[in-house]
Amino acid sequence: MEFQYRLPVRLARVRARFGLFLWDLANKYLKTVETSRLQRGFDETFRRQAESPTWRAVCGQVFDSYLGQLSFATVAQIHLLAEKLHVNPQSNVLDLACGTGGLGLYLAELTGCHINGVDMSPFAIKSANKRARSSGLADRARFEVGILPDLSYEDCSFDAVMSIDSVYCIPDRASLFRGCYRVLRPSGYLGIYTLYQRRNLLLENPMHRRAFLWFPSQPYSNLIQRAGFKGLWKIDLTEDLIQLAKRWVDAIKENRGSLEKEMGAARAGDQTVAWSLATEGYIGRALFKTQRPAKAHTSQAKEEKVHLQIPMKAQ
Repeated sequence: MEFQYRLPVRLARVRARFGLFLWDLANKYLKTVETSRLQRGFDETFRRQAESPTWRAVCGQVFDSYLGQLSFATVAQIHLLAEKLHVNPQSNVLDLACGTGGLGLYLAELTGCHINGVDMSPFAIKSANKRARSSGLADRARFEVGILPDLSYEDCSFDAVMSIDSVYCIPDRASLFRGCYRVLRPSGYLGIYTLYQRRNLLLENPMHRRAFLWFPSQPYSNLIQRAGFKGLWKIDLTEDLIQLAKRWVDAIKENRGSLEKEMGAARAGDQTVAWSLATEGYIGRALFKTQRPAKAHTSQAKEEKVHLQIPMKAQ
């Protein structure tokens, strides 16, 4: 009969706990390394864009008004966001992944609200605070470095939370939505512009594989409602995405030579992927709006389709 040695129960538990400790330590280290890499990447992106006159000219060609946005958002969509989130001079608004602060500051100037912005890029945050001072909004605008999905704000701190074309880049969206629920006051609003998956992506297609990690495996409605929000409105803006992405692609191609001289490699990468997949019906873009309930209640999700005409530049 073969003898099999078994660890005493207490020693086995100690070994298991030690293994979990090492696993947690390794995960934290890898997360720190990846965060540092992403911060350096975004810092470099924002710095190159700030130093490139051709990039600013391209953005002016693409948008009806360029406010420093690195997204598919137009000024008309900021007006729509202000309306749907009921932003007013008494509102305290949190802008997730605010970048250099242009869109948040425009909202503050438009509505008179107070704006707090958080972004992982130290360069972007420095630029945002400088922009707030130069525009005379420093008393109503504050921007700080933060790593999403972690939110360091106190419970019930904000009347509205917004995010513009950034949520799909955050892997742990469930934690982010729970954090948004926590920092919102009762009856406060959450509004996010984001790309979303309309049809299953084909993993044998290289372009689809590139976009696969952008989108949640579950619909946003599930993630948002599990965080505690009640009532969800979806305003479809896919047609606007197709128009704007095409303009991005054309403008970058037309100015490729100058962009490469000023910024290094000039690629219409994300814009090309978005335009192609949206045209084929695989992805869309929408404004998702929801509300933290004042008290427990049930409500039905609604869908609203809005088309915001993008003004075309004079030829």
